[in-house]
Amino acid sequence: MVQNSTFNIRNLIRSMRLRTLPLSLAGVVCGGLLAQGEHGDNGWAFALVLLTACALQVLSNLSNEMGDHLSGVDGEGREGPNYSMTDGGLTVRQMWRAINGTVVACCVS
Repeated sequence: MVQNSTFNIRNLIRSMRLRTLPLSLAGVVCGGLLAQGEHGDNGWAFALVLLTACALQVLSNLSNEMGDHLSGVDGEGREGPNYSMTDGGLTVRQMWRAINGTVVACCVS
């Protein structure tokens, strides 16, 4: 495994696992539609809930990759897709920065 010291946004996006967002948003959309039926339209609140759900899902994905990498679960014998830390596309320091930035986004949203 080669550690790449230069930051590459593609590696970060791959680690965010954006394909998991629809599943995390399904419950939020369902709840938002039910709330709209009961309490009327509050578009800003719904948008913030969507944003928070996305940020929390990304945080979960980044943290999962970091934990798997540090514990050695994502080692050589791992089956399935390789992620950025396993491939050396992101260093531990770069991933910590991404996680911290996502925590801030979660708190702000």
